[in-house]
Amino acid sequence: MHAPPRQSTQWYSADHLREIPNTVLQFSSSSATETTSLGSNPVANLETDPIAESGCRTLSTSQATGPGAATYTFTPTGAAAAGGATLIGAPVVHAAAVLEGSSAEIAASLWQVDPKTGKQTLITRSVKRVDGKPGQKLQLAFELWPTAWYVAPGDQLQLQLTQNDAPTWRPDNEPSTLSYSNMNLRIPALVKGLLPSQANSAPGSARP
Repeated sequence: MHAPPRQSTQWYSADHLREIPNTVLQFSSSSATETTSLGSNPVANLETDPIAESGCRTLSTSQATGPGAATYTFTPTGAAAAGGATLIGAPVVHAAAVLEGSSAEIAASLWQVDPKTGKQTLITRSVKRVDGKPGQKLQLAFELWPTAWYVAPGDQLQLQLTQNDAPTWRPDNEPSTLSYSNMNLRIPALVKGLLPSQANSAPGSARP
């Protein structure tokens, strides 16, 4: 376990949270990936549990990335890469998925990855349940918990989707599989140095 990277205190004032960000970081991947209710990463599951490990959130990349997860690593570009970015609000995931089973749990987590140290820190997470028929195609759209988090220049973002994040959440009783494609992640952010004409979108590159 490692202590999370230091985050400085910043104060922002607005009538609504949505007025603070000045851009949306957008990342996408068309790679096909699959998760199963039987797959999990016991090390990461336990060490990111807020009760079992008192909220420890920084792991080595080998500990944090395990079998049974759909993992997407993104590299911010442009002003977000040059000066860093403060994520403010709720990241939103859109994806197409095929369900094998009648019910599935989706445990999503967003990480900050430091390629220089080989460590990554949990930024935010959420859990969602989907129901359907075996073989049904689903169009998923869900939010991760709102947060405020600074991502330094050179750092990456990693989205992980699993179906078993015990002990934080109880595992599903029914076996299931989710096959993902066309994943899109949108993150409201405050990025210094953006011109008004650049303030609506700041795309980045991605790899599965």
